Amino acid sequence: MKRTIFRHLAIALPITVLWVSSGASQTYYSVDNFKALTDSDSKDTIPPGTKITLHNWRGYRKFLPVWLQAAYSGHYHWKIGSDPDYTITVGPTHHYALPKKFQEDTEKYLGQTQLVKLPEEGSYTVKGYTAGQPFPNPTEPDLGPKLLYNHYYFYEPFVQYFDDPDYVVDRYGNVAEQVGQDVLYRFTHLSEPGLPTNIPNTQGWFRTSYFTVISPEQSRYVTEMMLQKDDPAAGQEIFLFVPALRRSLRLSNAARCSPVLGLDYTNDDAALMPTTFRTVFLGKKKVLERISDGPKGHDISAYLDPRTNPGVTFPAWPKDSGNSGHWELRDHYIVDLQKLASFGQYCFPHRVYYLDSESYIAMYKEEYDRGGQLQKFVWAMEQPVRVHDERVLTFWGFSGNPIVDFQNGHSTYHVSDGRFDEDVPKEYQNYKEFAFPDALSRVMK
Repeated sequence: MKRTIFRHLAIALPITVLWVSSGASQTYYSVDNFKALTDSDSKDTIPPGTKITLHNWRGYRKFLPVWLQAAYSGHYHWKIGSDPDYTITVGPTHHYALPKKFQEDTEKYLGQTQLVKLPEEGSYTVKGYTAGQPFPNPTEPDLGPKLLYNHYYFYEPFVQYFDDPDYVVDRYGNVAEQVGQDVLYRFTHLSEPGLPTNIPNTQGWFRTSYFTVISPEQSRYVTEMMLQKDDPAAGQEIFLFVPALRRSLRLSNAARCSPVLGLDYTNDDAALMPTTFRTVFLGKKKVLERISDGPKGHDISAYLDPRTNPGVTFPAWPKDSGNSGHWELRDHYIVDLQKLASFGQYCFPHRVYYLDSESYIAMYKEEYDRGGQLQKFVWAMEQPVRVHDERVLTFWGFSGNPIVDFQNGHSTYHVSDGRFDEDVPKEYQNYKEFAFPDALSRVMK
């Protein structure tokens, strides 16, 4: 996935802003919106087989993420339509176990991870973390930061590879395609059978990402590399290879929101810097989630595609008739990431993450502008993937991934299929060739 960065436009806001009723024209950030969702310990539920449509959705709104309520409201360019394929059919809730080695490491290192308060108010790092889930069964105090680090250290394989077609849609329905290859490496805190916890001689990096454009021809070879230090407080490195210059540029580590390659992703969508945020816990809620585990989970024809379905009002919506997966009620920890003032202005004063309570993957990310209005959201339609003969959820294992800008009528979407560890093409298993900045000198060779 090409990850893009939006220019810094925002400043921090107080937590409480205007409540927006169902009759208002815009959706604003409000703690009340999240309080209204169903608590995870409530007996309220949605029976399997229930069908939610444009006509009856208000009866189920307390189970719908705020972005989906906004899409149903009809007040935005992108909205849920009345076509039968927009129907949400609710299925039974499933359990998706974490990998065996990850569970073993969680038990082995239980209680060793500690939060460490940093000088910036509300900022925390960790010490004593080795592998597995750092804070299993998290509770107060400091519940928000514990949840954030459970997300930061979610399970990942050592190496992941994607052939990645991205489609960019403007408000007039025009679609531009950009095809790329994405390779991601995880070097420390691994829970992988047959591998050490920390890969030796990896220059102190925690995670690196290599994204390169294959087509269109005018953008070919444009490559972005992101590198995260093992110390969460140490910052990141971002490099961009520009073919016309035949060299790479080092980008500012502070440029978390500048647009790159015309897509709707941000650097913080792909590689969060946890020490730059204050994390506010908004509740543990039952929320409908899409699991793409059907026979056509990776088939773009199973989704509403503006290229083949003119007039689509919500790009990449999973068709009810598409056999791409199912919807189910799952418990989510909802947290609000607020950029600390000491790190300067920021594009989204409120980044609300819906963290799946089993995997701690951010299934939904809602992003609110400096006026408090919902601007865009990121949707990870998780696909259980097979890694080392185990069927697991892992953040990069999703099949569908729409990023929708409600305010500007812009969207980026893709449907892709990943390969992991021994199934990755041999050339990319050689991390020394692709994981570090000197790889950019070989892009065009």
